[in-house]
Amino acid sequence: MNIRKAIFSLSVLAVSCLAASGALAPGLSAVKGSRLIQGAAYDPATETLRIQLVNSIDVYHYRGVPPEVYEAFLGAESRGRYYAEHIKPVYQADPAEAE
Repeated sequence: MNIRKAIFSLSVLAVSCLAASGALAPGLSAVKGSRLIQGAAYDPATETLRIQLVNSIDVYHYRGVPPEVYEAFLGAESRGRYYAEHIKPVYQADPAEAE
């Protein structure tokens, strides 16, 4: 095995371990009771909602999310369902590797 393949294999293994460990990205608050969403944060100044899904290190940045949509997300009986029905299909996401 050459050095590039070895480094790539270790990188894939590291990402897999982080995802499996349920590591919450910095700056996100844990979303308790959701089987889909691990963490979330909202910046009202930029109207950006950041979402991290369970078993993932990726953080999705949804821009242009009004404060009332974020409040409805927080108050939803199922945050995962609200995300899947009212956020994911409506707002464009910019995936960013965990910060």
